[in-house]
Amino acid sequence: MFSNCSDDSEDDSCPDTPDSPICLRCIFFSDGSNDNWVDLCLGDINYVNDFTGEEITYTVEELEKTKELYEQLVVAKCILFSCADSQKDNDGDGATDDLDFCPDTPEGAEIDENGCSDSQIESDFPCMTQLPYTEQMAIDVALIDEYLSEQGITAQIDESGLRYVILEEGEGNRPTVDHTVNVKYKGTLMSDNSMFDENTDGIELSLNAVIEGWKIGIPLIKEGGKIILYMPSNLGYGCSNLGTTIPSNANLIFEVEIIEII
Repeated sequence: MFSNCSDDSEDDSCPDTPDSPICLRCIFFSDGSNDNWVDLCLGDINYVNDFTGEEITYTVEELEKTKELYEQLVVAKCILFSCADSQKDNDGDGATDDLDFCPDTPEGAEIDENGCSDSQIESDFPCMTQLPYTEQMAIDVALIDEYLSEQGITAQIDESGLRYVILEEGEGNRPTVDHTVNVKYKGTLMSDNSMFDENTDGIELSLNAVIEGWKIGIPLIKEGGKIILYMPSNLGYGCSNLGTTIPSNANLIFEVEIIEII
């Protein structure tokens, strides 16, 4: 999604914000919050050629590929946008946050449905109910336990709040968060049992780059094992809204089979 943030456009979602490079902003889910930002902009250094010392910068195509990769790994939600050139850490507080997003948009400026001001984070990553971690966890756990009771499911409980049922323990080794695993999986929303993601062919995923519930749950089985994870939202995607597929604060069910530990 591109936010239109130039002053010379007819549909100006960021009034009084000058033209600027296209940027990619990603929120990572692994720490259970929405505060783990990464910003990459057109012209930023991608890598340095070891032989020539040349600094290779990001192109639009590379920003789009990075966005696609993060979202395929289901570790972050990303948006492409164009805003003020000095968007990164504009207030000099050492952190890239919502105060830096459109630093040249004055307070009180009129904003259209795209949103682009200091409240951009709330426009693009809505949180229906943003509560402290422990309060949200208590709500989620109660809902999960109610669901399990209604379905007649007896699940084991991890201290993290994760509930799980081991269908097959598997044989051989257990993976750790340092492993890459080849897995088949299906993800559904607990609220209505609708499926939001599935892989039946097998996909290689690094366990240090997946959501927290997977980091906790997958090592509970061995190679060839199968498990169902009943996951509180804070161990999944938290308050981040993934469009029409996963709403904010969604409790999730994952059925996972480890095909192979890489």
